[in-house]
Amino acid sequence: MKKFGFLTIFLIFLNFTFAFFSQEKVVLPIDEAVKKALSANPRLIAAKLESVAATKRKEETFANHFGELSFVANYNHFERDRILVPIAEELFKNPALGMMQLPWDKNQTHYGLSFTLPLLANGSLHEGDKIAKLLEDSAFKMSIFTKEETIYNVKSAYRNVLILKHALDSAQSYRDALQKDFEDAKLKLQLGQIATVDLQKIEFSYENAKAQYEDIKAQYLYAFSVLSALMGEEPDENKYELLDDESKIDEPQEEEETNNAFLLRKDYLAQVNSTKVAEHKKHLALSAFAPQLVLQANYLKNTAPSVEEDLYTREWFIALKIPIFNGLKRVRAVQESAINLEIEKEKERGKKLEIETQIVNAKARIKSAMELYNSGKVQRDLGKEVSRIEKLKLEQGNGKIEDYLLAKYQEFQGEASYWRGLYTYKNSIDYYKFVIGKGDESE
Repeated sequence: MKKFGFLTIFLIFLNFTFAFFSQEKVVLPIDEAVKKALSANPRLIAAKLESVAATKRKEETFANHFGELSFVANYNHFERDRILVPIAEELFKNPALGMMQLPWDKNQTHYGLSFTLPLLANGSLHEGDKIAKLLEDSAFKMSIFTKEETIYNVKSAYRNVLILKHALDSAQSYRDALQKDFEDAKLKLQLGQIATVDLQKIEFSYENAKAQYEDIKAQYLYAFSVLSALMGEEPDENKYELLDDESKIDEPQEEEETNNAFLLRKDYLAQVNSTKVAEHKKHLALSAFAPQLVLQANYLKNTAPSVEEDLYTREWFIALKIPIFNGLKRVRAVQESAINLEIEKEKERGKKLEIETQIVNAKARIKSAMELYNSGKVQRDLGKEVSRIEKLKLEQGNGKIEDYLLAKYQEFQGEASYWRGLYTYKNSIDYYKFVIGKGDESE
């Protein structure tokens, strides 16, 4: 029994120790969060793979220039004997036998190599190469844009977690302080030092504080799950400890304006490429009216049960194809390509307007966030001081419970407003850099 009791205590101690260390949070600076996202974000990985796939498609398209070499084979069974190979002068070895000396059989096997090379492909090879190169470049540019977008999203999500963390801490302090006040008020009511209505006022503020705490906690958990998803991880708010950043805020330079964004925004440049692709597809549709010229060469071995020796045939020929009529299919293809070109032009114009709108929004957000930050600093200091004074007045019997409760709420709001203003301001700066095409600061 003593051994069992000691073993049980030892196992409990091990479990407690393991649980203690397993819950220790890992410090995660914002730059490290960005690195994790750049290596594990599913959307970014998919964009990079799409770029690689586009390169392979370009190489696949270019390979059409080299023709195609194939192994071909077929086995034929006819209703009666047929000639194994085309009639040629060399097959008539004995003039006296005539046609009977030719290789006849109803069971035949033919196999060998066949090579096809386009000599004139009505422009499809040339236009196909251009389209494939543009699509490769578009995929590469979109992978860069996705990287820049991921960097901004991670930094924004990281700071949003910090905003809610400080709001949650402030709400918890506010709730705990009111809980203490509520417990003290119940004792004072029993001693006849306060009225019942004052107790009810404190109780209402306490219940409201608990509700606010739970609401902010729900927002905090969701914000952390967003950050985890951006880093390609499962949500776990107990895994990392995020670090505050109260460093000086570097405002963007004035010369970083709209015109530069059209040269730097990779999503806009990718859309420009899409318009060019549509132009080349229209040329491709028009080129379908042009003739095609193909070189084909075959080398075959021909065998049959009744033929003693294997016969080899080789040939090459040039085939010319001139399109004349196919139910207006080519005409409709040209019309469709023209419409698709107009669609891409409108998308390009829409993307340009979108960027201009984003820049206007980004500039306004910077000014708004700067005022919010300045206001938050003042509100934070004011809230602490007013709360301190009202607490003293209440303890000295000169204050009102309403003023004290309002001051505590203002202290809670002031602390949360400071951090919200700080990180909203930093996010607005990063957003402006992102929308003008300078969001990649990872290198």
